[in-house]
Amino acid sequence: MQAGHYFGRGIGGGSGAYFNEININTQCPVCNAFRGGNHESYTTFMQQKYSPDVIDELHILHAGGRTYKHGEFTAIGLMYKQLYNELVKKVS
Repeated sequence: MQAGHYFGRGIGGGSGAYFNEININTQCPVCNAFRGGNHESYTTFMQQKYSPDVIDELHILHAGGRTYKHGEFTAIGLMYKQLYNELVKKVS
């Protein structure tokens, strides 16, 4: 499984929705890589899992755009590394 994005890098690159956790969900490699995200099915999934309102919110975030600085990427990486380590401890 892979991290599928409702708004991926290829759709705007500087999307304000790219790192939003609701924007990222588990997706099979075939749909994610070879079917360009399988956007129609992904949209249906997102509407069922969250709501049509969440899709609208992601569109607003995406339209706003976002430029990340190097330090922000580092901070995001460290945050998720810490969360990952905490999950590993819980499972162990």
